Amino acid sequence: AVAVKLGCSTGPGGGSARYLRGTRLAAQLRHPHVVKVLDSGRWGPNRRHYFMVMELIAGVPLGTMRHLGISIGHKVGLI
Repeated sequence: AVAVKLGCSTGPGGGSARYLRGTRLAAQLRHPHVVKVLDSGRWGPNRRHYFMVMELIAGVPLGTMRHLGISIGHKVGLI
């Protein structure tokens, strides 16, 4: 299973080039606490949309934990 992050640049240059450079750098990282980037690129009309495919990590998203009132100290302990 994978997780896919999608984005769209809104203007000339729009940030997608910077985003894609970041995904290429992230794809080179290998560490047990860093999600693996499997693929990234552009798609759609004028290739203004971009995507990043990552390994899917089992567990509860940290944003969900925030809504549950779990303290940051406990979250850090889970990592």
